[in-house]
Amino acid sequence: MFARNMNEFRDYRGDKIETAKPMSEEALKERIEHMQNIVFPALKEKVEVYNQAMKEKFDATHKIIDFPEKSHVMVRVQSRGSKLAPAYEGPYTVLRKTQGGTYVLQDETGALMSRNYVPSELKLISQDDVVPIDELYEVEAILNHRGQPGKRQYLVRWKGYGEDEDSWLDPDAFTDPDFILQYWKRRNEQEEDAPATLIPKKRVPKRKLHNPQPKRRSKRIKRSSA
Repeated sequence: MFARNMNEFRDYRGDKIETAKPMSEEALKERIEHMQNIVFPALKEKVEVYNQAMKEKFDATHKIIDFPEKSHVMVRVQSRGSKLAPAYEGPYTVLRKTQGGTYVLQDETGALMSRNYVPSELKLISQDDVVPIDELYEVEAILNHRGQPGKRQYLVRWKGYGEDEDSWLDPDAFTDPDFILQYWKRRNEQEEDAPATLIPKKRVPKRKLHNPQPKRRSKRIKRSSA
């Protein structure tokens, strides 16, 4: 075999092979007692120390946040059509926590979500970031745009208001990204701000965040309609 010296070329038939002698009953009992009283407890102690060290290392980087009832959260979008698509959607209200550790959420209309969410899918936001429904306005149309991709702004006409109320908005101020996509389709152009796949519409549009960290808005967010 590799890494082993070869045996000498001689006759081994006369060599006596020493076989292990069977243990006596007393020796066997002593061996069993030694394993039970010394070996097994030592192994158990080593395993517990190792498991505790691994738990502390895991907990240091995987912190589970407890979301109180009636708090507001954003839900992480599992499949994004493009890197410019919103990373989170919401806000939603935490109704309760289940025994399994998941959370039951409801939307702005009070309707329950179709499934429960694990803590890793949620991000807690401040009450100041939640915009009441009566402070949301409908977009009638996007009239124009300005700025380079990544710093684009859109001139919108508000439904029920005149041109004096027209204002420039960033892409993440739209609760329905379909409006931006329709605007560029009418211009027969492709824009990076428009998502590759549309986000399903809700009865009440949700505010979208491109940045995982929610930002405090100093102005009222206005609602876009389908």
